[in-house]
Amino acid sequence: FYGATQLTSVTLPETVTKIRDEAFGGCSSLTPVNVPSGVTAIPTGCFKNCSSLTSVTGMAGVTSIGSMAFMSCPALTTVEGLAKVETISQFAFSGDVLMPNLPEMPNLKTIERNAFSNCNSMTMLLLPAGMESVTEVFGNKSTGDMKVYSCMTAPITLNGVYTFCVSSNPRAYAPVYVPYGTAGTYRDDWYWSDSEIRELTPNVDIVDCDVTPSAGNATFTADVVLGQGIQEENVPALFLAANDFTAYPAAYAAGMKVEYRL
Repeated sequence: FYGATQLTSVTLPETVTKIRDEAFGGCSSLTPVNVPSGVTAIPTGCFKNCSSLTSVTGMAGVTSIGSMAFMSCPALTTVEGLAKVETISQFAFSGDVLMPNLPEMPNLKTIERNAFSNCNSMTMLLLPAGMESVTEVFGNKSTGDMKVYSCMTAPITLNGVYTFCVSSNPRAYAPVYVPYGTAGTYRDDWYWSDSEIRELTPNVDIVDCDVTPSAGNATFTADVVLGQGIQEENVPALFLAANDFTAYPAAYAAGMKVEYRL
């Protein structure tokens, strides 16, 4: 079907298990596509330059998304069924200016260079605990609202100093949220430290406290428990599950500073 500019729709039977490189490349009138569950790979250039493609559903069996697979699909707004994806190759979604955040990919291991360059509607990239390789995913061209959430309790070695760079002029990097208690390790890593490293802060409740003034000073003691929710909205569920806040109440109480004047 390569270059079939008048093709508006296609039905792939469930018996299909393999799609060839550039199978639908340049099919500029093609709109929604459903990928059968037997297909394990979206190959190189499969839907490249499908300028009217709005959604891709199915894909329950897909483990890899090839180079330029969805490159220059500016109308693409929905991509579903990525739970088994392990690899996103270079330029896979580059230029998909309307594509929002992808579904959580708990099995993702590799993201190659420029995979999400010019994906200006994306605001979040989730890195699951099993990540092995990440390389300059935004190609210095992405939205200024981008956030990266790492579920890894220790940083992996990044393949380049510009891995999370979203702008080259002026130079800017997406902030990286890391599991509670790991920020110091990330900040000590040469490449990760280019981004602002952040941790989530859970809400807390002070259930009992005592302030005892003495000679112009104050002794403050408090019983602190975790409250409901966290002080950050729209956090990916997979990332939230990677956080262990059990030590937070004691650390919070220990860090309290109280000024008391007689």
